[in-house]
Amino acid sequence: MQRTVFDEDHESFRKMIRDFIAKEVVPVYPEWEAQGHPPREFYRRLGELGVLGIQVPEQYGGGGLSNAQARVLQEELINLKLAAPLFGMGLSMIGPTDPTPV
Repeated sequence: MQRTVFDEDHESFRKMIRDFIAKEVVPVYPEWEAQGHPPREFYRRLGELGVLGIQVPEQYGGGGLSNAQARVLQEELINLKLAAPLFGMGLSMIGPTDPTPV
């Protein structure tokens, strides 16, 4: 069955996420699972990719990405059988680092 929910931009985003996970997550995932969380550096890398706080608007320090892009990210984590709870909160709830009230 052909899905029509995602367009070319979503698939490009999917490839970027898939490559990132394969390179930077899969090899060390068992260690992260044993300690119960990824290292801080992982979240910095997610920020560099623009997926930290994926659905939080950019003006508030998030990635500003669409709901569909967030679903793409979730699909890729599920496809690789990675526990989303290790990532979930940081991917969707991180806000600005500026202490100034919004």
